[in-house]
Amino acid sequence: MNLLQWIIAGWLGWRYDCIGAIVVFLTTLFAVFRGVSDGFTAVVIVQAGIFAEASRQLVKFVFYFSEIFPMLILFLAEKGPCST
Repeated sequence: MNLLQWIIAGWLGWRYDCIGAIVVFLTTLFAVFRGVSDGFTAVVIVQAGIFAEASRQLVKFVFYFSEIFPMLILFLAEKGPCST
């Protein structure tokens, strides 16, 4: 990956970490202040954490694929006719 892709990957990773933190915080507040049971509050918090981790993994996958895809194109591209 070139430098621009590393910068974009870092920025997107930080952004998705912030979004995940906000999701976990807001769902925790919702669960605590709505008066739901302790078990359901725990389920809500765990599911919000799973969502945050899934979004982080999605960013890693997208940048991994964007790095590999051009190499696959070059590898799988048909060679031009050989001059003999």
